[in-house]
Amino acid sequence: MTQLSVEEINAVLGIIDSTLMNCSNILPKLKEGSSSYTLNQNRIKALIISKNLLMQTESTFPRKDLENAIIQIKSIKNKSTTGLNNAKANSGTYTRFLKLINSMNVVLEYLNSAMNDVQD
Repeated sequence: MTQLSVEEINAVLGIIDSTLMNCSNILPKLKEGSSSYTLNQNRIKALIISKNLLMQTESTFPRKDLENAIIQIKSIKNKSTTGLNNAKANSGTYTRFLKLINSMNVVLEYLNSAMNDVQD
């Protein structure tokens, strides 16, 4: 796993916090039980797990939670990649998506590392 500086980890945590806030703010606007509502809940859970791994506040999670988190983080990354491809180069939107994608790559490293540490 790539070693990150404190500043790099804090930057990733900032992106996670921002994304968590966005997901939390939209959740009340979604119909409970809908696929969008469930997707958002799953993303929130994945981001919380990721944040805990990065902050090293909790390092052991059930394999199923880690597997689900990886799926959700990959989904965020894929959606952001689509947005990046449609954004004008060097625009604010382009930069935001690029930072989000880079952060999700870091998160995936941490999640995959945690998966490797899970005892079956």
